[in-house]
Amino acid sequence: MPLLNRRDRGAATTIVTILLAGGVLLGMTALVVDVGRLYVEREDLQSGADAAAMAVALDCARRNDPARDAECRAAAGTTSTYANSNAADGVSSYRYVCGSDSRLPTCTGAGQGNLTDCLGERPTDVSWAEVRTRTEVPGGSLILPPVFAQSLAGGYNGTTVEACARVGWGPPAGGFALTFSLCEYQDAVGAGDFVTGVPTAGDERVLHVHGHPDANPCNSGPSGSNLPGGFGWTDHNSSCLTTITGGTYGSDPGNGTPNDCKDDLTTLIDERRPVGIPIFEYVTNNGNNGVYTLRGFAAFVVTGYRLSGMSPRDRESWLSGGTPCNGNDDCVYGYFTNAVVEWTGSFGTSSSLGATVVKTIG
Repeated sequence: MPLLNRRDRGAATTIVTILLAGGVLLGMTALVVDVGRLYVEREDLQSGADAAAMAVALDCARRNDPARDAECRAAAGTTSTYANSNAADGVSSYRYVCGSDSRLPTCTGAGQGNLTDCLGERPTDVSWAEVRTRTEVPGGSLILPPVFAQSLAGGYNGTTVEACARVGWGPPAGGFALTFSLCEYQDAVGAGDFVTGVPTAGDERVLHVHGHPDANPCNSGPSGSNLPGGFGWTDHNSSCLTTITGGTYGSDPGNGTPNDCKDDLTTLIDERRPVGIPIFEYVTNNGNNGVYTLRGFAAFVVTGYRLSGMSPRDRESWLSGGTPCNGNDDCVYGYFTNAVVEWTGSFGTSSSLGATVVKTIG
């Protein structure tokens, strides 16, 4: 590249002088630096709002846990902690934390009507918590000061950046492809006696497949029909998940453990993870044509099994250390709890029987 001669260097100097005098270079610098700072600040605040709203929702969703209940009622402290932890300078503020739950402050107003509002409308069919974070700089000011823009005409002195997040919780619209009757569930949990602490061998239930002599029918359904006890497999997708449509779901047409469910069942036991199980209150027809009417979703932890189609057939319970079933029995072992379960689909509309889904909704 040829060097500039003396005349060219003079021309370049003149152009730079004109641009500086006219504020063009300063304006471009302000655009790049100060506007960039606003975007970075907004990202920090949004991360803080997302984390805080999720933490509050998780606390409030576990109603039968006294420690979590206390944390739900102390949502302001939770919000401040998570907001500050996600700020690059370790300092931020929150304008409010509120929600539909009676333990949270009531949300008032409809927001500012701009991009800092939570996305979508506040739902009416699920519980939710909402957090709005805002700028705070060391020293306590709520204004993010400019670096270069204050030197421009117009006297720009900074702005307050805000962000909003809303997280909802409620029953899932589907779950793992096992199903239990309402009476089986009620026999296990009584009046809401979920396993909330460290489980013991005495908490474990042994559930035989529908139709087994030990899977005793329990309280009568409509028209005098008895509900089958024990467990059954349901219609499902390739991930062994059942989605409820119109409040009903079908029985699996196969015999033994469905192929789609073998690996998933093993993973549940290995991870000792609660899963949402549909609980039915009524069933029509029998066998492959059975149609269940959903009552709600329970949170169930599978601890072991003895199932045809599995290899090996027996999986010793990690809780009790035994294999309560023998012979040709098909059994599942586990216990009911009150927990947040994984479900990527929509919220359901059924009763809450211990399984809760928590996810960001705005």
